[in-house]
Amino acid sequence: MASRPSTSPSSSLAEHFPERTVGPAMKPPIPAAPTWTLHGLLLTDLWEGPLRARSRTRDRLGYIDFGMVIPPIRAFLYSTLIPYACYPIALVHLYGFYLCARTMVFPKYDKRRRYSDRVMYGVQKRVYDARQKRIIESQVVDVEEIQHALKVVGATRNQFVDDRQRKGTAYFVVEQNIMKAEALFTGENWAWAFISDTCRYVTPVLFAYLFHPSCKRLTVDVRLWRQGRLQWRQVRHPVLNFFKTYNEYNQAMRRINVTKPAAKGAHPWSRNL
Repeated sequence: MASRPSTSPSSSLAEHFPERTVGPAMKPPIPAAPTWTLHGLLLTDLWEGPLRARSRTRDRLGYIDFGMVIPPIRAFLYSTLIPYACYPIALVHLYGFYLCARTMVFPKYDKRRRYSDRVMYGVQKRVYDARQKRIIESQVVDVEEIQHALKVVGATRNQFVDDRQRKGTAYFVVEQNIMKAEALFTGENWAWAFISDTCRYVTPVLFAYLFHPSCKRLTVDVRLWRQGRLQWRQVRHPVLNFFKTYNEYNQAMRRINVTKPAAKGAHPWSRNL
């Protein structure tokens, strides 16, 4: 149990309900929501997002961030269309993960300072109606009456206390301490934020590792196509592979049109490919 704060009831009420003590409070201006464009989603954010990366652990993320799937999907799309683009995309996102690691905030477990100085009070009033011979209970929302109820009950909580000034009236006060945001940021919430950072900036790096064999095969086929020994439809491209049969993809020797004789001497046969 946390110790009860030393602030007076009137000051804590004024801090918690400023609109009831100093008049109508001015509402802060609502910031305009960022506008999303297709150009920014597909191209601009691909480079500017990692360069301006900041760890999600600073925001104390306590939920699953579904936006973390957008950068991997975007990187996979570009790597599929242009396999060589996986390398610069991986380098940029690796730098973004480095920025996330520098701005990462780890959870703090301090059980002694989990609650702030703010206190919330819930006041219930019970009035006995002698005419109807019944007890009427109601919730107290007036600030002055809440202050009066706190003076009546004193340090008593969670039970009705009779008001000596008003006959047949009793007050029931519930006190709740406000937990700090740092205390709410537990290890589970930190794990969600770390998963978001990892999925955003590490997955494109893994795509570069997966598309590296495709880039090697594409380099060989492009060189053969420039030599006139291969048709462009036979190039092993990640998109064109969907339109090829299993045998056509694996039997590489059958794809090549040999236009010059093999070199004589002790040269490996793969030199002509």
